[in-house]
Amino acid sequence: MLTKYKIELNGLLASIDPQILIDLAQVLRCCKGIVFIAGNGGSASNAGHLALHLNQAGIRAVSLPDMVASMTAAANDFGYEECFVRVTGPLRHEDVVLVISCSGNSPNILRLLKAAKQTNTYRIGLLGNNGGKALKQCLLSIFLFPAPAGITEDIHSVIIHLMTDLLGKRALDKRPPDVL
Repeated sequence: MLTKYKIELNGLLASIDPQILIDLAQVLRCCKGIVFIAGNGGSASNAGHLALHLNQAGIRAVSLPDMVASMTAAANDFGYEECFVRVTGPLRHEDVVLVISCSGNSPNILRLLKAAKQTNTYRIGLLGNNGGKALKQCLLSIFLFPAPAGITEDIHSVIIHLMTDLLGKRALDKRPPDVL
């Protein structure tokens, strides 16, 4: 079991293009507004983890799932698919929306990406399941081939640690990459 897990984990990690990690770090560093991070379940934990590291790097970030009272109130009043959109308030062009999703198909994630697109807010995805429906709505994404949710969440956690390391490097350009 451990051998199979390691093989799958290493294979998926090897499939990630290092340049996309640099592009992701540059977009985050250049954000002039707030990075709103969303995820469900284990991805919600990764959202909180990433927000902490971004804030430590001087990048304003909010983990939407960490706003439990506001999220549950919004879900109660407007439906679970609206919980992230209602918590962010009006999105702005200078903000960034970053979603973390193993499926790429969660209705509340898709609704947040749609709202971000309508306001021309930059959209990033850390996705599993070949990206799911979220892939088409993201301007920059790291998506993994289908794998169990646990492996996908582990790789997302590795990406978070790599972002932390890259954001600590002074060698990164202060300008956004060409993907913007």
